[in-house]
Amino acid sequence: MSEQSISTVIIDAPLADVEAALFAIDAYPDWLTSIKKVDVIERDAENRITKAKLAIDAGMMKDRVTLDYDWSAAPSA
Repeated sequence: MSEQSISTVIIDAPLADVEAALFAIDAYPDWLTSIKKVDVIERDAENRITKAKLAIDAGMMKDRVTLDYDWSAAPSA
């Protein structure tokens, strides 16, 4: 079983717009149909989510995961 997953995506949009969408993890169910629920467990001093429990339903794949987010390498505007 994987302990870590890393991916890269290039998005042609202003950085502020991308950050706003990606950092709002608790809003994922509003625009990602496979994410059914997000429970925020912890936030950092900048109010970014650092731990959350997600309920995923992607058809044949259903799961509940607790994810830790590390913002130390996040881009700054």
